Amino acid sequence: MNKLTGQPRNTLPWTIETQAQVETHLLRRTLSGCWLLLSLALLPLTGHATHALRIGLYESPPKIFTDASGMPRGILVEILQEIARAEGWRLSFERCEWEMCLNRLENGELDLMPDVAFTDARDDRFAFHRTPALHSWSQVYRRKELTVGSLLDLEGLRIGVLSSGVQSVLLAQMLESFGIDAELVATRSTEESFQQAAAGEVDVVAVNHFFGGYKAVEYDLRPTPVMFFPARLFFAAPLGEQDEVLAAIDRHLDDWLKMEDSPYFHILNRWGAPTPQVPVSRTFISAFIGISLAGLLLAVNVWWLRRRVRHAVAELHTLNTRLNATLRAIPDLLFEMDQDGRYIAIHTSRDDALTAPRQVLEGALVDDVLPEAAAQQVHQVVNTTLRDGHAHGTVIELPIRGETRWFELSAARKESLPGDPARLLILSRDITERMQAQQRIQHLADNDHLTGLPNRITLHQLFQQAISLSHRHEKPVALLFMDLDHFKHLNDSLGHARGDSLLVLVAGRIEQCLRESDIACRMGGDEFVLVLPETGTSGALNVATRLHAAIQPPFELGEHRVSITASIGIAMYPDDGADIDTLLSKSDAAMYQAKAEGRNMTRFFTEEMQARSERVLTLSNALAFALEREEVALHYQPIVRVLDGAVHGAEALMRWSTPQLGMVSPAEFIPVAESGGQIIRLGDWVLDQAVRQASQWHAAGRHLKVAVNVSAIQFRHPEFIDRVAQILTVHGLPACELELEVTESLTMGDPEAAIRTMQALHTLGVSLAIDDFGTGYSSMSYLRRLGFNKVKIDQSFVRDIGQDPDDEAIIGAIIQLGQSLGMVTLAEGVETRAQRDFLATHGCELMQGWLIGRACPAEAFEAFLDQQPASGDAG
Repeated sequence: MNKLTGQPRNTLPWTIETQAQVETHLLRRTLSGCWLLLSLALLPLTGHATHALRIGLYESPPKIFTDASGMPRGILVEILQEIARAEGWRLSFERCEWEMCLNRLENGELDLMPDVAFTDARDDRFAFHRTPALHSWSQVYRRKELTVGSLLDLEGLRIGVLSSGVQSVLLAQMLESFGIDAELVATRSTEESFQQAAAGEVDVVAVNHFFGGYKAVEYDLRPTPVMFFPARLFFAAPLGEQDEVLAAIDRHLDDWLKMEDSPYFHILNRWGAPTPQVPVSRTFISAFIGISLAGLLLAVNVWWLRRRVRHAVAELHTLNTRLNATLRAIPDLLFEMDQDGRYIAIHTSRDDALTAPRQVLEGALVDDVLPEAAAQQVHQVVNTTLRDGHAHGTVIELPIRGETRWFELSAARKESLPGDPARLLILSRDITERMQAQQRIQHLADNDHLTGLPNRITLHQLFQQAISLSHRHEKPVALLFMDLDHFKHLNDSLGHARGDSLLVLVAGRIEQCLRESDIACRMGGDEFVLVLPETGTSGALNVATRLHAAIQPPFELGEHRVSITASIGIAMYPDDGADIDTLLSKSDAAMYQAKAEGRNMTRFFTEEMQARSERVLTLSNALAFALEREEVALHYQPIVRVLDGAVHGAEALMRWSTPQLGMVSPAEFIPVAESGGQIIRLGDWVLDQAVRQASQWHAAGRHLKVAVNVSAIQFRHPEFIDRVAQILTVHGLPACELELEVTESLTMGDPEAAIRTMQALHTLGVSLAIDDFGTGYSSMSYLRRLGFNKVKIDQSFVRDIGQDPDDEAIIGAIIQLGQSLGMVTLAEGVETRAQRDFLATHGCELMQGWLIGRACPAEAFEAFLDQQPASGDAG
């Protein structure tokens, strides 16, 4: 009897030995015994050396384990011991955990390791014999309170797996391919996995079926239908070693598998493992069967007839009981109905799946107990079955105990006696789990995985529905393209996890601003599109205003409190376009116009925007190859002292010229580089080239402070500090001769992170200047904490000196503020002597502008230096 399956082993139906065969058998056994005695007697004379093998022993009963007395036990242990006795090997078992056993085997510290599943990766690490010692597969076992009917039910569960086990890799791949989010908990042994399941530390366990069948009852675990990784199990050796041992294992396994009564099958039966069927063909059995067949069949036929007569009455008496038991064992609902849709009989053990109590259903029409739509579907099934004899595949939806469930109907016409009314049988299978899984899959296909909003693909379908509604009521449709301002800065500084959390929160606030008929989709990144059916320009503007107000309050992201704004572009159907792609393009152009005008605003599409949008696209495409084509260069504009005109330093300014576009202004291409994600690469190049040039001037005895503009995106990059330090080291420039200019926007989103970056730059010795001061939303508290060395007065104020008293007052205030905070003040855009005199009178220390000199290449700047007095320092 097989202990694992409870079924008898497959044996021949008859075993008959003639007298001659018995004598021959006895003679063979006698000769074998004599030969054994002779071999034992000669053994000391042969000098046969015992081959010592170190065997890895880990815990995976019943294949291999250590018993209570500390002895090695299990199927593979006994197979190996049987071979060792025949080959004269001496086995020593060394206990180790699975992963350590494999490492020791690979390092040559073990000679053999049982229970190793063959894979291509392991074939490169170990040596294997040819014939598998066992065949296995992996199976998932659950705690009894859980329900696991398929791979999809593993969603959200903790799964115990053996570390470094092949099944852990395959299971992870299966889960990923189906999009199932489950936690794999690695353990050192299969026993530990079951212990964790019993303790509630994991929900299910994936182990080989040998161990599961042997140990599941002990830990009160249940097998599930989830099975995978059919594997062949071998004895493995270190790569390139133990060839003779592996060959001997193959010889014995090949011989044993041909014999039904071999030690191999005895061992499997002893441990309750399933034994493969070994076809046995013996001439004497076939002959005997042929001779005896007629008589045997006759005897069996007579016996069977007598037995059937004796038990006929009993079988008729129990037939109804057996039939009812069979019907109750069917997991589906089975109904007998007449041609009018009346319930005649109900066969099921699942009363909880019925729409009403059994006593209510029997004798009732489906119209009386089912919803109208479902009742009509059942009538169609009845009519089809009466006409064609069968019907399949109809799915109905029913409310069962407060929840919606789905059933698939299959029907067949029941044979009836002449004159009896037509009857049919309807099998109703509960497919709720399958339908819910399909709905989950469809939802993943139609919706954004992060926010749950419809995705870009679904947008096209929903837009067509909005257009149809617009046509019926002859009203326009508004399409809003919304993009978060400076989201990339926040994402880079706070991390992508918090960036994703922010997008989810923004999506929630967007939905709160919409009507039931409105549609909100996530296009990807930080872009959202809203479709507003039956909405004119005023209604679209009202929604945009609500959106701005909704996302204005700060968002709580863990320990961070983040504020963000959005730019919105609006295009109208049908005035701006008749299809979704055209409207998306035009609303996108309007959104970029909103950003260009200062962000946090809404703009409607115009034809001028379209032209600007095409220009931006052209610039972005050309800018992507500007460095490789050597189209960019650095020019240097001198910075001098206001009082005596002595040269203090230079500002490095990037210039870009292409054969197709000509000279492109930095005011035009820098925003394009920032929005297109190219500013990091360009900014890094500028910093490297400027420091290289400053280093050359320093080596030539020109000690100048070179200022480099740094964008907020570049400043927030997590590797910015390391890159500055690296460039200074590579070119050997003293840090005090480098000045980084940043704008007030660097404090947006996460001012504390900006302060930490500034402090790190101060530690390097780099000077820091705040550019365009007074044009943004400067915070005095942050200005003081950031510790700038220099404040630059924007040229928009300098230009109006002598014309606008308000601007003059602002310049005076900035100079006084800088002096009070210990900062040097620098005025940019100085073009007239009157402007210089005003600055000198009010105590401004440095200036730059066309009055002193335009930005020029390094060679021209050096010629300028030769004609000017030097300041004597780079402070």
